[in-house]
Amino acid sequence: MNKKQLIEEIKEIEKKVEELKKNVPVHSPKVSMMQGLEDLEEKLNVKKKMLSKTENTMEISEWKERLEREREEKDKFFLLHPQSPIPLEERKRFKGLDCYLPNPNYRFELELYEHDEKRVVKMAYTKGNEQEFLRWGEFQFRISGQEQVLQAYKNNPDEDRLFIPFKDETSGKETYGAGRYIDLEPERDHTPEGRWILDFNKAYNPWCVYSEAYTCPFIPPENWLKVPIRAGEKNYPLKSKEGVNNS
Repeated sequence: MNKKQLIEEIKEIEKKVEELKKNVPVHSPKVSMMQGLEDLEEKLNVKKKMLSKTENTMEISEWKERLEREREEKDKFFLLHPQSPIPLEERKRFKGLDCYLPNPNYRFELELYEHDEKRVVKMAYTKGNEQEFLRWGEFQFRISGQEQVLQAYKNNPDEDRLFIPFKDETSGKETYGAGRYIDLEPERDHTPEGRWILDFNKAYNPWCVYSEAYTCPFIPPENWLKVPIRAGEKNYPLKSKEGVNNS
């Protein structure tokens, strides 16, 4: 049964419930009428649960399609665009990035606990330089039954974008050894209720993975997770995990 049919059935049952309630005597209602009302209300609750499940399934399906479309677009950019980080000599062998299958269990809608004091954090970069970031707030969530905390950073107070670099138990094995990043934009990654969407399925490799022409920040130890995050991008297929770009 599809969503439209369920909605029609729910409307029909709700109409019957209202009609029956109007006809039930205030004093000494018949047992049969009360039983009929209870049966209808139970049937209504079942149909509403079915509708909720159908809507959730549709939302997950749409989310997966959108994620897979974004990944296809990124593969095309890396293969064809002049600003691709992949060196020209490697592009003939490029067959797309390697990613974990979409998993909604790694998608969270979270409140950002903003720090009262925005402490400055200096992040070291792969080429030896440093850059200052503001430790703006933190996300708290559970994975594998364990409480997790990730710090979110900004380049400056006027910036809306949040930068979440992290390492996890897959780093240096299934994923890039120095860690991965997630960027959050308020227009794209905010729910109507004001929560942030922290989706590890969108975790990406820094560009220094693909070429030594780039420099990228190392992950602060406070964002090293002690659980595996099997979501987002994996090791770059054209680089050995023991190679210079994945150490």
